[in-house]
Amino acid sequence: MKDKTIVLKVIIVLLIFFLPITIIGTVYKILNPHLRGNPKGEFKYNGALRFYSEDKEFLSKYECVTEICDYATPIIDDNEYGINYYQDGTKDNNENINGLYAFINDGDKVILYNIKNGSTLNEYKSIKNYQTNLSNNEFIIKTKDGLWGVLAFGSVLSNIIPFEYDFIGLINNYDDENNILNTDNFITLKNGKWQILNHDNSIVSKAVNYPIVNYNKTYIICNEEGRFHIFDYRGTEYLTYSVITDYYLIDKYIALTVNKVMYIYDDLNNNYLANINLNEITGEISFELENDNLLVKNGENIISEINNSN
Repeated sequence: MKDKTIVLKVIIVLLIFFLPITIIGTVYKILNPHLRGNPKGEFKYNGALRFYSEDKEFLSKYECVTEICDYATPIIDDNEYGINYYQDGTKDNNENINGLYAFINDGDKVILYNIKNGSTLNEYKSIKNYQTNLSNNEFIIKTKDGLWGVLAFGSVLSNIIPFEYDFIGLINNYDDENNILNTDNFITLKNGKWQILNHDNSIVSKAVNYPIVNYNKTYIICNEEGRFHIFDYRGTEYLTYSVITDYYLIDKYIALTVNKVMYIYDDLNNNYLANINLNEITGEISFELENDNLLVKNGENIISEINNSN
């Protein structure tokens, strides 16, 4: 009899403990019907994408049309032109933008979705963000017609670069301190002409005929099938009779390789500051700025030292 009393007491205690939890869970599911059949609150469940706030509050549900349905996967096409682009991005595009927007892949479409009111804002072909955060919360977007533009997700959604370009890209201008890829300037291609545009869609450089692959504050590097052309921002070309097969940009310096000789300048209107016969070098050349000097190194050996005040 005593054992039965103990068992009964245990059952009563368990009921007292679990019954409120069960009731709370039931009420929560009644008030949050999106959890019915999706008790873990999964993002992708039963043919739909379900969006939640940071506080796990249900916002909206996107009904997938195809089996290929998830957050959109960015592309990178800069390598087709040899652009010096940022290649260390590891960020998966698996988060909401400002808690309000999301890019979704559904089949071959990229959908810009408003997660708060559950509406599709537009459909695109591709997005590009180099798998990292772009400054000003921007995305490079390709329309279904194959034209590129740029959207900025600030306090309002803005089309800062219109959808009229055959290509838009960024050079590797990564801000390590703030962990963002700088978007002050964009490389653009339109009607066979390459140009640099500012973040506000204003023209930075004169148009040129070759793909722009890199630039600094003074010079623009273009690539013609492995032969490099050097322009300033006014469109003036330098060293036109030289076949330049390689280049480096180091702060204000530009190093150019012609016939296995590297010439280092700070101003292409003046004579070169140093020249290095690459036939006498094995291994990689590297550069290092140290105080007022530019050090040219082969491995650990300094092979040239240039004063920054020259």
